[in-house]
Amino acid sequence: MSFAYIICASEEDIKRLKSVVEDHLNIEVTINRGINSIIEERVIRILHNLGVSNSLKGYKLLKDTIMYYLGNQYINNFNKELYPIIAKENNVSINTLDKSISRVIEKSINNADYDYLDRLFGSSIDINKGKPTNKEYIMTVVEAININIDFKK
Repeated sequence: MSFAYIICASEEDIKRLKSVVEDHLNIEVTINRGINSIIEERVIRILHNLGVSNSLKGYKLLKDTIMYYLGNQYINNFNKELYPIIAKENNVSINTLDKSISRVIEKSINNADYDYLDRLFGSSIDINKGKPTNKEYIMTVVEAININIDFKK
């Protein structure tokens, strides 16, 4: 009998989980790293549908932040826990990271198809009141990935 589980987590957490399962349950664990590319493809598709152009300076920073958060959803404080990791990985300051993501989100809200925005964000976003916070935007994309929403234009 075999089982398959999809786990989106950091490489370190996956190794730790593999070790615990193998040591305590005496079960051999095989890791298929292909799932990360599938998840990344879904993140890219959602960002594209949200009007985020990959030519924008903050695009990679936003994508990297979403990808990292998908595997580390226990993080509560973006500014103190998440942003320092992504900033260091991308060799930018936390302030640059925050502002770049904010600019990308603003352009996204201005460029996205309103119906798509409404389906993804629902009543949590009011175009007349401005853009969502970075955290709201990132968590909405992560939630869409987690519950397997794949709205297409």
